[in-house]
Amino acid sequence: MEISPWLHHHPQAVACQYRGTRIAARFAGAAADAPFPPAAVCDWSFRAGLRVHGPDARKWLNGIISANVRDLAPGQTAPSFLLNPKGHILAAFDIAALGADECLLLTSEDQRGLLLENLRRFVFRSRVEIEDLAPATLSVAVCGPGVDAALRSAGFGDLPAVGGWLAAAAPGGTRPLRLLRWQLGKIETVEIHGNIDAVVPLYDTLARQATPIGAAAWDRRLLLEGIPLFGREIRAGVLPAETGSLAAVGTNKGCYVGQEIVERIRARGQVHRQLHGFRFAGAVQAGERIQADGKDVGELTATTALTSGPHAGQYAALGYLRQEAAANAAAITAAGVAGHVASPPLDA
Repeated sequence: MEISPWLHHHPQAVACQYRGTRIAARFAGAAADAPFPPAAVCDWSFRAGLRVHGPDARKWLNGIISANVRDLAPGQTAPSFLLNPKGHILAAFDIAALGADECLLLTSEDQRGLLLENLRRFVFRSRVEIEDLAPATLSVAVCGPGVDAALRSAGFGDLPAVGGWLAAAAPGGTRPLRLLRWQLGKIETVEIHGNIDAVVPLYDTLARQATPIGAAAWDRRLLLEGIPLFGREIRAGVLPAETGSLAAVGTNKGCYVGQEIVERIRARGQVHRQLHGFRFAGAVQAGERIQADGKDVGELTATTALTSGPHAGQYAALGYLRQEAAANAAAITAAGVAGHVASPPLDA
């Protein structure tokens, strides 16, 4: 979807282009670095869905993407990658098994065309159809430790467990929805996905039970949780093992595109660099080089100021660091500012 249908709900919002969709970055009077609320409602109109179905759908997908589709039962979900033959990540997405021969792939709008084009290249004579669901479908998410209470107060009954999805009806409506539950770092997240006519009216209902936040606040929370994003940490030439996102790779599923390289790296148990979280004593910026003993050992991909909590005044960051620098616990700097490797959540 190119433009969020909820932008007009916040007429004084500062808009931005986020993951392929024009969306509210910040709301009037709301700071992006404010503490994350117990329950937040997030505009996920950047999500794009592809439906893969047909007699060969499950076997076909299992031989292409990194997730173990073969053993994914209806009602279950998993993260996944599409890799090239050299094992580099082309796209990152989530998969939900809808039935024995039907799956839903959820990605971001800025990856939709690339993912669709690459999957269609592999169809050949397989009995598979790939349906682009954009712009007929839409997602909104409720996140935080109070997600269950917020959704039940909004009129939803049964909720899925982490790694699963459930069919539901919109409160007061009859149009079917899918509720998918993700665990993003320590963030409990329930995504509500369905036909645009059913999802659009939900925003106001959810906003009465949860605090609306803009893309800047959501993006910052992902950074603090150490979650790699496509276009930020996941970019050309990056391998799955470098991102630490091993849950997206099935290790006992048989062959798929890029598997030989992925398994070779896993067998050797190492990569030259890996994504880490950091805290720095002062201001640092994305793109700055990480140094140790006067040598370049990595690069920062995202940074944010910590304005409250035990590390107030410091900066949190994500970035790639060479393994020898991490293993030796060397003192590191970026732009001359002292820092150290830290475990997410980076504000804790």
